[in-house]
Amino acid sequence: MKIGIFGFSGLLGSYLFEKGLGGNVELLPLDWRFPENCRGLDGIINLAGYSIDRRWNQKNFSLIYESRVHFAKKIREVLQEIPLSFRPKIWVNASATGFYGDRGEEVLTEFSSKGRGILSNLCADWEREVLLAKSLGIQTICFRFGMICSSRARAWRKLSLLSLPPFHFLPNSGNQWFPWVHIDDVLGILRFCYLKQIEGVVNVISPNSLRLKEIVSSFSSAPALKISIPRSFLQVLLGDFSQVLTASSKVIPYRMQEENYSFSFPSLEKALADLKKIS
Repeated sequence: MKIGIFGFSGLLGSYLFEKGLGGNVELLPLDWRFPENCRGLDGIINLAGYSIDRRWNQKNFSLIYESRVHFAKKIREVLQEIPLSFRPKIWVNASATGFYGDRGEEVLTEFSSKGRGILSNLCADWEREVLLAKSLGIQTICFRFGMICSSRARAWRKLSLLSLPPFHFLPNSGNQWFPWVHIDDVLGILRFCYLKQIEGVVNVISPNSLRLKEIVSSFSSAPALKISIPRSFLQVLLGDFSQVLTASSKVIPYRMQEENYSFSFPSLEKALADLKKIS
């Protein structure tokens, strides 16, 4: 079985090539400039997209949007033109828990409504282009990722810099719920969904929700003075990317729990211990 990967050089793509999907699955790199090369493959995984961990101005956000929504649409249009016998049978696509927006203390599952804001709209548009391919007889899955816990992840390393003893810097109040997941569970859930032929939307996050201040505190055991960074300052500094840090999304992996997926790293303590072991 052959599965092609768009975005094979990024964090998840490179890790997936290193670890594999197991069984008789052969992974192949696909160039985003030539989406028609997915013809004849058994499946595709789309992880392509312009990096989001930067200041969101109009130019950057246009690149973020086009590389996700417009590219997903292009893939779907290509798949539509491929004869059924040569068409991939499964399409896994990235998305994010940013779909839910800033929801305070509300518990959020895959069946919760879309939130408000630029990030929620981006995720909703992205997923729509993918899920429309179900009408083509393709098993479509959108993975709503939380922040990926990995020593290789640039965003996670930047997050750890909020803990600089004797200070802990907390975006907004630090009370906001902040979804996260260990990278090995990302691969585990991908393999699980592939084997069980799960489709639709899946929250790819740890079952143990944490507030951002708890995550920041976990990076150092030393006593620290907590310093709140105002939302208004982050907006000036980061543009709309500040929503990623200040939104409160208490997301749970409802579908994976219902399917009895066994998380390798359900707690942040265990996840961070693994990162230290690797480094």
